[in-house]
Amino acid sequence: MKILYCTDFSESSLYSLERAFAFLKPGSKMDIISVIELEFLIYLGEHPSTYIEYLELCKENKVKELEKIRPALEEKNIVIDKSLFPDGNTADEILLQLKKENYSLVITGSRTKKLFSKLLGSVSRKIAEKSHVPVFFARKKKDEKISKEQKRALFAVDGTENSYNSVKKAIDILDFKCSATEILYVKKSREAFPPEIATDRQWMETILRKEQELAAEIVERASDIAEKSGVKVAERTILEGSPAEKILEYTEKHEKELIIMGSHGREGISSLLLGSVSKVIADHTYCPVIIIPTKTYK
Repeated sequence: MKILYCTDFSESSLYSLERAFAFLKPGSKMDIISVIELEFLIYLGEHPSTYIEYLELCKENKVKELEKIRPALEEKNIVIDKSLFPDGNTADEILLQLKKENYSLVITGSRTKKLFSKLLGSVSRKIAEKSHVPVFFARKKKDEKISKEQKRALFAVDGTENSYNSVKKAIDILDFKCSATEILYVKKSREAFPPEIATDRQWMETILRKEQELAAEIVERASDIAEKSGVKVAERTILEGSPAEKILEYTEKHEKELIIMGSHGREGISSLLLGSVSKVIADHTYCPVIIIPTKTYK
């Protein structure tokens, strides 16, 4: 397995790596990419020597920062294969690297704007939208302390083939040993149905009963996929209401270490309609998330 770790060595990108450690398989190879942004050159002038000196200085600083995290990677038995320091637009350079090599996972930080403190940063969003590779990111909560106890992973499924495939793919690329794994599905509530159905009590009760049966089937199928892949499912949970809202409420209350979701977009989550489950959760949760894109399974 090969990982692409995208970092600017800021607190947010280092935090994502720290949170990913619990689920990375020992012995994984990792390329580290840290893009040198060129926007500051306008303050330095356009002389060629200034440009070269700027690049050399940035690379020198990044190499020093890389050496600081090397011991933590070695402790986790993760081998650094290549260190990449391209110059240009951060998101574009990362996406270009994803096309060059065969990666199983991308880890990126989630730097946020203060004005929109719960929204994904622009680089993280673009990578999540365009990547054909599963993307892991985490956003740090103020004064948060990382739990050293049993890791708790939540598979959020919706009954589509892609959500079942996301269970398979996550188990293939991540380490769920010593984890308390949970399968969660959010079924429709009474309010989700049109008035024509809701006003007919007998009809409504029949539909709600069928909805409960379907929910149980979906959770059971996802659990069966996980357990056949060697991951024991500790809990099976069915909630009712708006999927994004209920998942956010549930993970806030029960403090998970990872949410695993599939996306239905043609390119990561970019093709989903505004307000989609993946986008809303990615923008509003402090729990680490991995999004498994549809095109992974072509």
